[in-house]
Amino acid sequence: MDSVRKILTPSAVWKDFKGDLPLKDSKVNEMTYDGISYSEVYFSGREINSSRVRVYGLYARPNPLPVNRKIGALLIMPDFCDTINLEIVNHFAKMGYAVLMVDYRGDVGENTNHTIYPSEIEYANYGKEDMFTVERTAKETCWYEWACVGKYAISYLKSRLEVDKIALLGIKQGANVGWQMLYNEDRISCFVSLFGAGWQAYKGLFKSEGTDIQMDDERYRWLGGVDAHVYAQYCNCPVLYLTATNSSGYDCERGVDTLSRLNEKIPCSFNYTPRLRQTIDKKSTDDIALFLKKHITKAGAASDRLYFPESPNVSLALGEDGRTVFAKVTVSEPDKLKSLTVYLSEGVYDPSKRNWCQMLSVKAKNTPDCKYFKLPMGGGTNFAHAFAVADYKNGVSVSSRIVIKKFEENIPSTPASMLYSSKNGVDCFTVCDEIGHSVGKIFFNENSGVELVECANGIVGVTSRYGLLSYRIVESRFNPNIRSIIKLDVYCEDYTVLNVSVVVTENGAQRDYSTTLELKGSKVWQKVQIDLASLKSAERMGIKGFEDIIAVKIEAESRFAVNNLLLI
Repeated sequence: MDSVRKILTPSAVWKDFKGDLPLKDSKVNEMTYDGISYSEVYFSGREINSSRVRVYGLYARPNPLPVNRKIGALLIMPDFCDTINLEIVNHFAKMGYAVLMVDYRGDVGENTNHTIYPSEIEYANYGKEDMFTVERTAKETCWYEWACVGKYAISYLKSRLEVDKIALLGIKQGANVGWQMLYNEDRISCFVSLFGAGWQAYKGLFKSEGTDIQMDDERYRWLGGVDAHVYAQYCNCPVLYLTATNSSGYDCERGVDTLSRLNEKIPCSFNYTPRLRQTIDKKSTDDIALFLKKHITKAGAASDRLYFPESPNVSLALGEDGRTVFAKVTVSEPDKLKSLTVYLSEGVYDPSKRNWCQMLSVKAKNTPDCKYFKLPMGGGTNFAHAFAVADYKNGVSVSSRIVIKKFEENIPSTPASMLYSSKNGVDCFTVCDEIGHSVGKIFFNENSGVELVECANGIVGVTSRYGLLSYRIVESRFNPNIRSIIKLDVYCEDYTVLNVSVVVTENGAQRDYSTTLELKGSKVWQKVQIDLASLKSAERMGIKGFEDIIAVKIEAESRFAVNNLLLI
């Protein structure tokens, strides 16, 4: 009925919420292993008519507990399609925290313990209805129910006698739920938001492109009381936002905009993981450890080493040659700075498709608080993006915002063929399989995963045991078409099956088109040639839109290195 389709603000959504009902908690399983006690628990959530949500979670704590001292606790909200992940729980429990990770996706047809929602709110079970529209009100959505689960999970942790301060960590869509949970919430001491920070209604509308959303009543209902960024102004605790630059599901530029909606008195920090898509690197993982120590441990609160400096500021200018871009970077607390890295991407609005190249330091112009960098552009475009990552001596890393510079005219270019040579170092490549080699599908505990190795005749090649992926082909000076050929030199000392793919954007999703080649083990460089027209999808279909190719992937069963990757 149209009469019940109302636009609710966060205050209207939460004004009648009752979060103080008895928990009625129970244990269904308990064990102790390697100094950690694990309890599978159920406790009651909000009441609907005469029924209550029954929340399932895994609670872990050190065993034995410290004597005469309470411990910090961490509440983890997983991605909405996931349930409890023991790897993630262990990751933080081994730091000495009490950890509660809850299932909020509910019944997904698997014969496992899960959160039980009354039939009146069956839509709270993951996938039961369109999760990104609001048919009636923001209060009658799965998002509201998931945030209610989270608020009762806070109550469960507060009921534990061993627990002192509580931190909240949200993963991807769990982070978006977390922003809602923070509505006027004073029981959380700090919040770590991984990937999710709102702006879901703007998916496919890129900030620097300037395209705005088409509004209707449903979009107003979503933006008024569901999308996470509208909740930022109600946050009462310090925030750490971490994401990957090339995520296709979470816009890294808009995510940082959410932080600007915080009250100016709320401390916040953020860091980008360059080139990765679905996980964060070791620098960001270390940021989490230091952030938690600072805000939920007594030792951290008293330490002067746990500082999180303000983000660097980056400005860009085009050099007199009409091709070289110069970056000026100002940093805070320069006496504590360990290193500074600046990345440049040319001619791509979609953050998930950008090829981030490391800029070169212009040391002759540097001052203590101002650093200069440069990089010649390949051309064929009239804009570039850049950001900086500042690493500090205490182990903290912070990023600048991503800035854009638009030029009066296109930078001149000629058709290019060299996608990579060893002169590029490890630039232009990232790892292919980050999920399969990460902790809990989120913590890729390396800073790059890509390295240079010396091979036959002293020639250097790029390698990664996780496979290689490059976005350089998306730059405008490259022009893949049905007649294009990929050529590359491959070094592998053992027999291997080489898989070469291109990633193509189709209907908003990404699909791989691949071919495999058998390579003999040899201590010489082997030449490989592949026609783009011969590549096939998993359904054995050929590429239709060669202009939609965004990346090249190279994987193998054995260790390998690559040099002289060309598109001709």
